[in-house]
Amino acid sequence: MHKNIALGVGAGLLFIVLACERERSPEEAAVHYEVGYEFYQREMCREAIVEFDKVVDLDPDLIDVYDKRGECHVSLGEYAKAIDDFDEYIGRTDPDHNSYVDRAWAYIGLNQCNKAVEDFNRALNIYPKDEDSLLGRAVAYTCLELNVLAEQDINNLGQQYEQSFVDELIKTAKKGDGGAIVEKLIQDE
Repeated sequence: MHKNIALGVGAGLLFIVLACERERSPEEAAVHYEVGYEFYQREMCREAIVEFDKVVDLDPDLIDVYDKRGECHVSLGEYAKAIDDFDEYIGRTDPDHNSYVDRAWAYIGLNQCNKAVEDFNRALNIYPKDEDSLLGRAVAYTCLELNVLAEQDINNLGQQYEQSFVDELIKTAKKGDGGAIVEKLIQDE
C-alpha cells in the first residue's frame, strides 16, 4: 500500500517516486537508476550521484550503477570516490577494456601513474589497438618520466586525436598535475 506519492520535475525530466510501506526493492532501485542515468546522460553528475546512491542503498547488486557513478565522480574531480566505485564494478563483473581505462584516468587524477599504467596495460590486453588506452598510457609514462615509452605510444596513435591536443596533454603531464590532465580530457569530449 502506498503511503505517499511525490511528483518531481527536474532538468526537463518528470519522475514519480513512491514512498511505500514495503521493504526496499530492486524495482524501486531500477526507477532511481533510470532517473540517475538520465541525469548522467545530461552531464548533471551531482544529481545523478544522488540517484545512484539511492540505487546502491536499495539494491547493491545492480552492478552497472558503480560504473556510472564512478564516471560521474571523475567528471567532478572526485578521483578517490571514482576508484572505489570502479574497484567495486571491476571486482564484481567481467570488465571490458573501458572499465580499466576509466579507473586509470582516475588514478592519473590522483597522480598515481604507476597504477594508471597497470590499468591501461590491462585495457590494451583486452583491446590492443585502443587509442584512448595508448594516449592514457603515454600520459602516465610521461608523469613517470618514462619519455621513450611515452613516445612509442604516441607514435602508435592513429588519427583519433589532433596532434595539438596530444601535445597539450603531454605538456601538462610533464608538470605532474594529474587533475589538470583529466580536466583537459573531459573538456575535449
